[in-house]
Amino acid sequence: MRNGNRHTALRWAAFLRAAGHAVEVSVQWSPLQSSRHGAADAMLALHARRSYPSIKAFPSDRPLVVALTGTDVYRDIRESAEARESLELAHRLIVLQPMAARELAPRLRQKVRVVVQSSSTALRHAPVGRRFRVCVIGHLRAEKDPLRTLELGSGSCRDLAVLMIAALRLLGIAARFVSGYLNLADPDDEHITGGNTHAWVQAYIPGPGWVDFDPSSGIVGNQNLVRVAVVHEPHEAIPLSGTFIGMASDHLAMQVAVKVSETAAA
Repeated sequence: MRNGNRHTALRWAAFLRAAGHAVEVSVQWSPLQSSRHGAADAMLALHARRSYPSIKAFPSDRPLVVALTGTDVYRDIRESAEARESLELAHRLIVLQPMAARELAPRLRQKVRVVVQSSSTALRHAPVGRRFRVCVIGHLRAEKDPLRTLELGSGSCRDLAVLMIAALRLLGIAARFVSGYLNLADPDDEHITGGNTHAWVQAYIPGPGWVDFDPSSGIVGNQNLVRVAVVHEPHEAIPLSGTFIGMASDHLAMQVAVKVSETAAA
């Protein structure tokens, strides 16, 4: 299992071991499974649907905690009877952010505890040299659909772009997703640069052709928009991927500098 749930399981197992508990991490549990620690006193299952066979098989008289880790709470509990039964069987439910509890039936929310994923900034060793690396990636899932933006009444530039694309296509207007940067530089001072990663929409208008629309700001046209990728579906344009090198004690933040310059026509 090479996915986020595996990393979460290993990380939480380390926390529990540090607290003095004996922990085993496995892909699936069964009553016949042997353990060097003896019978399991409790189970912490990650993902309501994928862990359903283990959740179903675990003795009902022992504590069972089910962690809703993403696709289960935003998609599977609506489509999978197994995922819904996992919610009923669990004595406690863990969600990774407070808004996730709203996806559950009111009667299940009393079982919910929020555990926000975090990492300690306290160093336990002297940093090597003056640099460290942080990998930043963006991942877009299909369940981040435009209806969630309408339901929440808010969203990022990416969410608003996806919502606008869905609306345009519903009206029969060709639309595509654009990923790039928003130029916030001062055109009168070349030393003042700035910008943000950004997402917006292109719609095909008979005559002009593909026209840029930025639903986040209500702007039509490509002024201050720096295109990097134009795709049919958002998941085809990962917004950010890379590494950061700096001091281990540095404040973790990102600043984007965008500088636009004119080039001679070919």
